[in-house]
Order: sequence, then structure tokens, then C-alpha cells
Amino acid sequence: MSEPFPHVAISLLTAHAFETTPELEPAATRAASGQFGRAVRFPGVERLTGALSVSEILQRSSIARVEILGSGPAAPDTIVETGDFVRPQFRDGELILVTTPAAGGTLVPFETRNPTPCCTDH
Repeated sequence: MSEPFPHVAISLLTAHAFETTPELEPAATRAASGQFGRAVRFPGVERLTGALSVSEILQRSSIARVEILGSGPAAPDTIVETGDFVRPQFRDGELILVTTPAAGGTLVPFETRNPTPCCTDH
């Protein structure tokens, strides 16, 4: 989010309330709504290493769906080469792992550990 100015917002799902500065209130409100965000730590993240089927990802973690960018849900038996780095999006109260097609009919997470340099500043 870039309003009211470019920034990084960190959200935690907790029963406790925390204060934020007025400038960051719009981002905090959007994150608290459960409609937007990216998960770094979530139940099962440590079990998402190596090559896993979509079904295994759903069984081993709190990820609710695996999607192919621009194509919809991935088939349960499709293999995802995790690269030991999985960053699902938090959308409408669910964790969604967005992937892209890779060699051999596999998928890889859309977000990578080392993004292309042209994309690192936005």
C-alpha cells in the first residue's frame, strides 16, 4: 500500500489491541480487516520444503488454497517446487498461495526469496 505514503506495514493476528500512528491507521485498518496482506510465519510453514503436491501443502499448513496466477485453482496432484520459501497472501480471511507454471508441469511460488532486481523497490 502506498497511501498516505510508501511504507511497510506489519500485522499480527492477536486478541490484543495495539496503537498505531495516525499516518499508518489506513494501512493498519486494512490489514486488520483480514482482506489484504502476506504471511511470513503461519501454522505449518516449517513443513513446506522441497517439492510438494498441492494436496500436501493444504494438509501440512494453514494455507486454504493454491492458485495459479491468472488461471485459478491448482489441481491437488500438481507438484509445487517450494524452493523452501513460501509466502502466501492473506485475502478475505484465508491464506492463498499464488504460484506460476514452471518446467516439467510443476508450479513455483509467485513470490521468490530473491526477486528480480527490477522489482525489488516496489
